[in-house]
Amino acid sequence: MIHELAHKLDMLRDGANGAPPMHPDMRPGEWHDIFSAAWDRLENDLQHHRSLPLDDYALTSPAEFFAVCSETFFETPETMKQDMPKVYGLLCQFYRQQPLPVAASKMQLAGNN
Repeated sequence: MIHELAHKLDMLRDGANGAPPMHPDMRPGEWHDIFSAAWDRLENDLQHHRSLPLDDYALTSPAEFFAVCSETFFETPETMKQDMPKVYGLLCQFYRQQPLPVAASKMQLAGNN
């Protein structure tokens, strides 16, 4: 359901292309840069047979990448925040949600230092 909702949101601007309409406080250029860099890194990981933090179906198109990232954001936010922190941050802004409690995230980060 999350996947399909992401497609519907994506289609609100210029069709399903992985670039849904941004909130006024978001920068489309930043979205493009961060999602493109994440795509490139994951594509490279796939080519080198490294494990991915999300389903490799995401790499079939930018629209699927956004939808699968959205699924991962809500279903396994720990994985996304650890492996794709910039994408996680943008999705927090886009969805106006924080799947991981901020206090728990700060404690986890403090424990990793």
